[in-house]
Amino acid sequence: MKNVALWVGFVAILFAGCKEPEPEPLPEPRPAAPEWSLDQLTVYEVFPRQFSGSGHLNAVRTRIPELQALGVNCVWLMPVHPISQVNMNGTYGSPYAVADYKAVHPDLGDLDVMRALVDELHEAGMLCIIDWVANHTGWDHPWIAEHPDWYTQDGSGNIVIPPGTNWSDVAELNYGSAAMREAMADALRFWSEDVGVDGFRCDYAVGVPTDFWAPVIGELNAARPDAPLLWLAEAEAPALHEAGFELSYSWQGFGAVESVVAAGELPEVISASYLGEVASIPAGHRKLRFVTNHDETSWNAPAPTMYGGVEAMKCAQAITAFLPGVPLVYNGQEVGSDQVLNLFEDVPIDWSTHPELRGWYAALLTARAAHPAFAGTGLAFHPADDVFVAERVHGAGEPRALLVANVRPFSQAFDFGPWWGGDWSEVFTGGGMPASATLAPFEVRMFVR
Repeated sequence: MKNVALWVGFVAILFAGCKEPEPEPLPEPRPAAPEWSLDQLTVYEVFPRQFSGSGHLNAVRTRIPELQALGVNCVWLMPVHPISQVNMNGTYGSPYAVADYKAVHPDLGDLDVMRALVDELHEAGMLCIIDWVANHTGWDHPWIAEHPDWYTQDGSGNIVIPPGTNWSDVAELNYGSAAMREAMADALRFWSEDVGVDGFRCDYAVGVPTDFWAPVIGELNAARPDAPLLWLAEAEAPALHEAGFELSYSWQGFGAVESVVAAGELPEVISASYLGEVASIPAGHRKLRFVTNHDETSWNAPAPTMYGGVEAMKCAQAITAFLPGVPLVYNGQEVGSDQVLNLFEDVPIDWSTHPELRGWYAALLTARAAHPAFAGTGLAFHPADDVFVAERVHGAGEPRALLVANVRPFSQAFDFGPWWGGDWSEVFTGGGMPASATLAPFEVRMFVR
């Protein structure tokens, strides 16, 4: 009897040990990317090294509410990858000299921090796009040693920098290599599917064949049918729009606005530039419009210096944001920073310069994102020698938004008679439209109804 009891106990223990383990809880689903349209986007460019004193991606996470209040709904992070140390320029090197496409620079955090940032932006209703450098890598990228044939070489077999440039810190990739193309596509897949970013600002996009871009864009978009990616080309080539880029740089528009506001050209230069550039892109595609960016701030001058003061910068920004397209704000611009944010150095932005400007930017960008006048491309210009005047029209052509910008450093009288009498509200003050006004130097009046 004692043996039977022992045997029963043994069997019970045996079966207890064979019980299937409790299933591990499933991970919480990540927040979904918000819906977006090109007509409602405002892009904010972050240089993580200079965005805060810490230079860490966590600093971006803590300031998401500030970006929301500014009216921003898409954050573009300049390259977050490790920076090549070989042939490095300056003290810290260029973030565009990538040493590893599937990693985050340790000074910025790691992939978990990056995923958390993407999730928190999504929770706030914002997109996250990252800079992508597909034309070249840094000189200590593993591909240099492992796959030298993945790089362009001269007649002696030496890997070369991109031809026609002085970019000594990078090596040009060889798109004649099918294996390299697949490795590049795989890295893009990783950031889209694993990290969950919402798109790519593609640096020097014209340096990469369109027959690479078209299939990759098609494949990555198809993998996210409910959360389409945003593809931004740093270029003005119409062929890139045909390859799948919905958005491309408006260098032409940037130059036109600068020439009018900073150099005294007639306002009609802006309208002529706009009409010329939009004729070259497919319907539904847009231009990225800016008054500065990391290149201009680093190599030309900060925006207040470039345009001749903070009021002139605001005038240029209002004109730029009023035109059909997607407006860009570069970090520090919203407080009128006059610092030279050198690409190769660490210059933390001084956020105390003109903090009151944030309210002005918020009024401009919020109105632009919310008001139906800014949907589509309905636009009418009104010639004036020293005042830029334009309407955004909606539906049957009824004017729904009006911009009047004094583009000169002296006061001018302006007659609002052709528009006066409607139910207009001024974006920056909330007041109505006057019959006439004296515009201060570089003053902007923007109305919606």
